[in-house]
Amino acid sequence: MVSISGIEIKFGRIFAAVALGVGLILLYKHYGQEYIPSSSVNVVVKDPTEGQDPNKETAAGSTEETMELKLTLKQISSLTDIDGNKLGKQLEYLEVEQLTPDSKKPVIVLLHGAAFNAQDWLKIGTLAKLKEWGYRAIALNLYYSDNDRVFGVGEEKGVLIQKAIEALDLSSVVIVSPSASGSYSTPYILESHNHDKIAGYIPIAPVLPPQYTVDHFKELKIPTMIVKGDKPDGIAESGLEKLQAIPGSTLEVLANAGHPSYIHNPTQWHKVLQTFLTGLSSQT
Repeated sequence: MVSISGIEIKFGRIFAAVALGVGLILLYKHYGQEYIPSSSVNVVVKDPTEGQDPNKETAAGSTEETMELKLTLKQISSLTDIDGNKLGKQLEYLEVEQLTPDSKKPVIVLLHGAAFNAQDWLKIGTLAKLKEWGYRAIALNLYYSDNDRVFGVGEEKGVLIQKAIEALDLSSVVIVSPSASGSYSTPYILESHNHDKIAGYIPIAPVLPPQYTVDHFKELKIPTMIVKGDKPDGIAESGLEKLQAIPGSTLEVLANAGHPSYIHNPTQWHKVLQTFLTGLSSQT
């Protein structure tokens, strides 16, 4: 199992970092036009169902309602790097609280790819949906640009997720990890001492660091829903064998969707997300 301390920089590690960096650059160039600046605060985003007939019945037979969110970017001011030094730039996040407190429900931690940020989860209505369903949710703004590259490669990025979860005092989480955020979530979920906090894992066509093999994923005992689009996506396909090695994992394919499938088809994304979370609740 991977150690998060005493890491030696070897040629293989450097090669893996270069390969991953090239992949992130290609992702950014491909999806960069969809980037939303993270500097905005007091964001007001309405649920995507706004404008629909309020009396229209959904497929499940319930009436859809509009929820307006007014959120301000917060900061985790206590974060340190792997050497214990306080970070010059603190980690930003958006948060929605539960409508009714329920400690049995996990907190949903939403990550994002290199060309996106926390506000995308507002834009497509995921934070609003999670609040409606009774969940607390945290959408982190991760570090990707050269100026923000506080945590380098491999296991160090897993430390950032670990420290953020500890700083927010989260005891049970579901990790939602699209695209390049796989470089952060993979080393975190593969550390056995983190498993008591992880109630579920939702990788969405993640970039999986090459040093992790199928055998690493076979050891996981975490409820997992793999999500990808139905359009050709080399990144999703390259990691599928490893992710499907997780015992009991399921695969959901979103229609008419490419690499950021949850953005291309938020309606189906929210449907499979709710189903997965409901299944977790029935297991507790």
